[in-house]
Amino acid sequence: MIPDTNAEKKQLSLISEEKFSWKKLLDRFKYEVKRREQEIELMPFWRGLGTPFAIVTSIAVFIMAFISQLLNFSNLGPTIPFFYNSSEGRWATGVEKSVILFLAIGYAIVITIVMRLVFEIYKSDHRLSQTLSWVTAIINVLILFALGQLILLAKG
Repeated sequence: MIPDTNAEKKQLSLISEEKFSWKKLLDRFKYEVKRREQEIELMPFWRGLGTPFAIVTSIAVFIMAFISQLLNFSNLGPTIPFFYNSSEGRWATGVEKSVILFLAIGYAIVITIVMRLVFEIYKSDHRLSQTLSWVTAIINVLILFALGQLILLAKG
């Protein structure tokens, strides 16, 4: 039997040869954001105020710490004293100033682990999860005040 060449030409290809398009990429991104938003709205731990407040303050601390580190990095000395020696009445020798760049990244990693723990604990103990969220939020607010004071000290 001889194959029909016209039939072979009329068959559809299963492989999609779509061209790259920024509009398609943006539409896909919008779809994913909307889907994630719907998932988050259904999650019960968002009903309490502690978890969203902890996440917002964590993001604010990370952004403020990162920006202040970048803006004030050149103003720092070669070493940064981290510990105060009360017996000698002076600051102990510190670490190199390049270490300070990793503080915001380290903070983000720690907060990610804490928030993951909050989400996992929520399944078994709602009150403990909310308490941990509020403790995280309060610590974040205190860190924001401390960063604000450090920025004011650097400016003045």
